[in-house]
Amino acid sequence: MELLLALWWLVPLAALAALLTATTGMGGGVLLLGVLGMVLPPLAVVPIHGAMMLLQGSFRLGFLWRSIDWQFIRYAAIGAVVGVAMAGPVALLIAPPYSSGDAGFWAACFNLGPSAENADT
Repeated sequence: MELLLALWWLVPLAALAALLTATTGMGGGVLLLGVLGMVLPPLAVVPIHGAMMLLQGSFRLGFLWRSIDWQFIRYAAIGAVVGVAMAGPVALLIAPPYSSGDAGFWAACFNLGPSAENADT
């Protein structure tokens, strides 16, 4: 019970992350990961972040179940399998000192780069 009382701040943080994701389409998970990384031990960050994101995604799935485009899901799943098969072996060859900045680099690119709404077509 003490652990639950000590982690009360996860509820408003998860709500803020979900609000950010709902309004911008991305960024909530990165915000959540950054804050968790500042206040929790490193070994606790990934499991707690994963559980919170799974819970948020499950709620979103429940609300939007009837709006799912199953044709797109099929193509995305095929692409994911092909991508993992092609990039997985390469990812295993990258040494950890070089791979540690990848997540931050891609998060900055996605959040600071041009948005699709403002792109010239």
